[in-house]
Formats: sequence, structure tokens, C-alpha cells
Amino acid sequence: MESGKVKIIGISGTPVKGGNCDRLVQKALEAAREIEGVETEFISLADKKIAACTNCQWCIENRSRCKVKDDLHEVHDRMFEADGLILGGPTYNQVLSTQLINIFSRGREEIFFAHRLAIKGIPGSAVTLGWFGMGMETALHNIYNLMESWGVFPVASGSAISSTAWKGLKADYSPNGVLDDLRGGIPGPGAVRPPAGQDSEDDEARQGWRLERSLRRGPEGQEANMASRDAARSRS
Repeated sequence: MESGKVKIIGISGTPVKGGNCDRLVQKALEAAREIEGVETEFISLADKKIAACTNCQWCIENRSRCKVKDDLHEVHDRMFEADGLILGGPTYNQVLSTQLINIFSRGREEIFFAHRLAIKGIPGSAVTLGWFGMGMETALHNIYNLMESWGVFPVASGSAISSTAWKGLKADYSPNGVLDDLRGGIPGPGAVRPPAGQDSEDDEARQGWRLERSLRRGPEGQEANMASRDAARSRS
């Protein structure tokens, strides 16, 4: 890192190389680079071999880093150099996917003994994406909790809908995935709004709920989403 530069590291906790999560984290890093004096680094976990924690307690008993030899220590070393983190992970089945969880759960030496990032007091941001937007708030809270376990304080969050096509299919009207989320971003090339009013018996099932439905929150919104889902299923 150049002297005087602030280094922001973005980690995409996804099993899909070059997919929506990678795009979303890279987009966040692109915004960070617009700030003078900031440099960024991107890490995707899609091509990393990182095992899950088995709670063997070796790291606690020896007050040392995890003994398992895989790509974890490389990722941790990069994180320890950061002045800020952007952590992203997809929402699967309405919870955060496991890739980000693994790099934190196997970092108990950092939590209990080393406190490298807590001593630096660095900020972190969380981003997620999901099908119809369901469960994304839960996933963001998951990422916040992971950050806080290492003493990283959350300062911002963001989310994007990756698909509003029934059964999670890739939508023809969204060739750029999360970058075409029309809630606030600028659609990428070739993106159009979901077709509506087509005279097809399974139009809603194939095209998915309308974007407005996917943005409903709270118990009432959840109930409305479920009713729409059931209606679409009955025609699929």
C-alpha cells in the first residue's frame, strides 16, 4: 500500500466465480475508489479451498491460528492489512451462505487472543443479494455479527435482487444480474423491465412476482409475498 493510502478490501463469499456476488462486491469497491486516497483489493472465495470449522478446539488450546492447511491463512493475512472491509455473501434459503461464515468461524484466535483488527478499529460494510429479496435483511445481520466478532464496526450495508423469475431462474430481462436491480441502481446494457400483461397462463409463474412485491417488508409484506408465491405455484 502506498504511504498515506487507505486500503479497502472487498471479499465476495460465494461459491460462484464471476457471478452476482462477485459483481456486487466489485461494484462497491468501484464506488470506494471514487474517494481520494483510497485503494482497493478484491478477493473472491469461489476459487479458495476453505474448510468449515470442526470445533476441535486446537486453536483455543494452543492460542494459535487454525491448524488446517488450506487457503484460509492467505485470506486472513490480506484482511489483517485492511483499513476497511466490504464483505459480501449471497442469501441462500433466506440465510447467509456459508463461505463468509467459514473464514470467521475458523478465526477464533483473532477473536479471543490476537485482536488485530479490533485494535485498528476498522470499519466494515455488508452487501448481499438474493432471489426476490427474501431473507436479505437476515443475511446482512449475519454479516454484521461476523464483523463485530472481530471488532470491526459496521457502517453501511446494501442489497440487490438477483432474480425475480419463478424458481430462481435467470431472467431474460436482466442480462446483467444484480447490476440490473431497478430499486436504485442504473440498469446495465440490455436490461428492460419485466414484461407484464402477456396472455400466457403461467406468465406470473415464469416472470415472477413484480419487483414491487419483492420489496415488501415486515409481517404484512411477508404475508403478501407468500400469497403471491402460492398463486404463482398453482399455475406452474
